[in-house]
Amino acid sequence: MKKRICIFLAALLLCVFCAAMAEEPVDSADSFSGDWAAENNKGLELSIWNEEGKFDLVALWYDSEENLYDVEFESCVYDAEKDALICEGGLLYLEPDEGEEGKLIASGFGAVLTVDEKGLLQWTGSGDAFADQAFIPWKEENDGMFTGEWENGDDVWVSVELHNGVYDIFVEKDETDKTATYWEYRCTLNENGTLAGNGKKRDIVFDENGDEVNATERFNNGAVTFTLDGEQLLWNDAVEDAGAGLRFERVPEEDTDEDEEEGEDSLTVKIN
Repeated sequence: MKKRICIFLAALLLCVFCAAMAEEPVDSADSFSGDWAAENNKGLELSIWNEEGKFDLVALWYDSEENLYDVEFESCVYDAEKDALICEGGLLYLEPDEGEEGKLIASGFGAVLTVDEKGLLQWTGSGDAFADQAFIPWKEENDGMFTGEWENGDDVWVSVELHNGVYDIFVEKDETDKTATYWEYRCTLNENGTLAGNGKKRDIVFDENGDEVNATERFNNGAVTFTLDGEQLLWNDAVEDAGAGLRFERVPEEDTDEDEEEGEDSLTVKIN
């Protein structure tokens, strides 16, 4: 009797082991699902979701002229032997203004996606901006790490906005009543929790009404990083080291709302 029980338990354990081994490809396949943001500064992001064993993929990016492109794959297939998603029949759209239909500009291309040992999603194949790119997992809690208004108490302000996985960052330094310096950057969040990208610097001159009358571009495509040290924002301008020694504190949201209400009339005058 004891011998029969032992044989039964051994067979049961073997079944459990085999079932676990059979589930491994499913777990590997599911590692592709979710939202991803490009590791570099090109403003790329993509979403992948599993529909009953087949994967749909949508990817977006902005070019240097703020045009939005949309890449779509339907029913990518997981290859367990290669541990990769194989996508074919890609569609590339140029997205127009809101309310208008996207324009199909390319079709029929493919892509192969893998997840490396660091957890980065690697895209190889065609698809213009997406070819040979690495993506980091995008987590919802990342949204509020950098976004908002920041100040250092020394006439320098930083504004950080997040759009489609891309951070638009505006730095302003008031020089005099009629002059200011602007830095405008586009960044993405890398795997180290750092915002990295590039942008331009402009010197601005205003008239007595606060209207911009002259703008001189000092550089373009200058590299930059933004990091967090505790609750303070640090700015590393690789061109002129303009952020050296500056530490920015987050402006409470209620304060920025009050400033917007108080400055609404003057802002309207300045824009017009």
